[in-house]
Amino acid sequence: MNPAPAEIDVFSRPHSRIKRLVDSYSQKLSATDFSDYTALKSFLSSLRFTFKEFKTHENIENECIMEKLKNRLNYHKVMVEEVAEVHSDDCLGKMNKLVEDGWIRTDSCSHSRDEMALIGNQLADALRKFTDSFLPHMQEEEEIFQPLLMKYFTYDELKEIRGDVLRKHSLFMTQDWEEKTDGEVECQDKVLEEELLPAKIQLLPSELTLKIFSYLNPKELCQCKQVCTQWDTLAGDPSLWTSLHPVRWAQGDWRFNISVEEMELEEDPYDNSLTCTIDEDADVDESESSGESDGLDSLDPNSQLNQIRREAKMLSSIVKYLLPAVGRSVQTINLSYSKSVTNGLVYKILQQTPNVKHLNLSSTKISDVAFKGLRRHHSCSGLEHLDLSGCVNITNLTLVRFGDAFMRGLYKVIEENPKSTSEFDKNGKRILNGSSPDRLETDSESDSGVCPNCGNLRKKRSSLSGVEEHVLSKQEERDSKLGAPSEKRTLKFLSLSGCFKITDEGLSALLDAGPYPYLHHLDLSGCLNVTARGLSDFVKACDSLNHEEFFYCDNILEGPYAQTASGCQNLECSNRVCCRSGE
Repeated sequence: MNPAPAEIDVFSRPHSRIKRLVDSYSQKLSATDFSDYTALKSFLSSLRFTFKEFKTHENIENECIMEKLKNRLNYHKVMVEEVAEVHSDDCLGKMNKLVEDGWIRTDSCSHSRDEMALIGNQLADALRKFTDSFLPHMQEEEEIFQPLLMKYFTYDELKEIRGDVLRKHSLFMTQDWEEKTDGEVECQDKVLEEELLPAKIQLLPSELTLKIFSYLNPKELCQCKQVCTQWDTLAGDPSLWTSLHPVRWAQGDWRFNISVEEMELEEDPYDNSLTCTIDEDADVDESESSGESDGLDSLDPNSQLNQIRREAKMLSSIVKYLLPAVGRSVQTINLSYSKSVTNGLVYKILQQTPNVKHLNLSSTKISDVAFKGLRRHHSCSGLEHLDLSGCVNITNLTLVRFGDAFMRGLYKVIEENPKSTSEFDKNGKRILNGSSPDRLETDSESDSGVCPNCGNLRKKRSSLSGVEEHVLSKQEERDSKLGAPSEKRTLKFLSLSGCFKITDEGLSALLDAGPYPYLHHLDLSGCLNVTARGLSDFVKACDSLNHEEFFYCDNILEGPYAQTASGCQNLECSNRVCCRSGE
């Protein structure tokens, strides 16, 4: 029968230590001069601690494993004789009594070498008989009881049982060694603590372990999370997960730190005809292949489709398992050229990442629905980089929603830069600082003209025929007239290249949330329905706009900065809308 997976093998690790102790006393058995008091006493001292550990091991097995197995078999009305009679002969108890008797008798006959030799030889014979039955007993547990456990217990139940067994062995070892004197430690064999005591690296301060983890990539961090409870906590620390690049990760590029320049040079690695989505609420792997990716070296459509399935699975897992723990610390989200991202996934991602500053969704098939509720979820209010280039399905409504999110930044109640883990308990678990997400303020659902909670005025945005409501506080009303505090409008990069459904009304919605004193890059290439007047009104609110990074359609006559702006970037771009190329 194939061996049990290590993570649910409840016997092998404790047995490996027990077998080492058996080898230790077997070697000493043939090398000890039983007629010598010091040698015999040293051997007996070692045996006392060895059999104390053997008995503890048996008790742990009975409590954590055998009792549960017996109960489960009784429940299923299954009778296994070996299980019913396990540990019933009390061989360990008899052997332990013999060792203790030898320990006492040796002191009383220390003057007689013959009597000491007799004690030693009797003990040696008993040890050999015990060993001949003890080793097969452990083999029986591994070959008979382990398969029964795997048959009648779930994977998670076995993981819990194994963890309980190892914890109790480790606790015994720690307490046992603390009780020994230096002389007793020297008497006992030096094979001892490595197997069941915590590894030395686990004794490092949590702050130092966290620093080491900061040099690992996401794949390595996920592997570390599987080592032990302490590492599971530390490898999931929010300070390690400030950037998300799922598309690259699915291609085998397991990096966190990808420069903005490198992201801007990205090209679509897939055949444009390929798309794939999976059930975002599924709990199983729906992809045909879950193996590691080595990049898209092959142009085989089947290979690329499997690659996209891996990406879809990764996105779903990030939303369900990672972001609930680290979402508030995420500042960069790069999903450009994703073939598997959906409106629902983007909605859930932004819902859980209120402090995102860099958002790249270029060349995806998302639409306005993805950005529903930005204001309500306190998300995107501090955006510095927004790239929606090539998102041909978005309309003015998307800009309305981002405008509302930027306005929300004036009075949001949320921690803008969540602190990294600064304190840990003794188990390495984070002690959270700051307010709970449960305390974040929420928008009123009232349809009345005045919000009953804060007195904010509610008005319709008339330029878009009431398509979305917008809440303005009294302070915001003054800001709209006098100019809001510039530090609240952090947007530096905005690309709507190829978003041909955008019109002046969309720009007006953004303008209402302005000004944008830090915006230096603005790309409206391929925005066919934007007029010179709409452009001019918007750029007046952008004091830092770099004309070399200002792009708009060449067919717009008398546009702003006509002599110094850079024109349209989509003239020779096959995958972006451009009026002159007929796309």
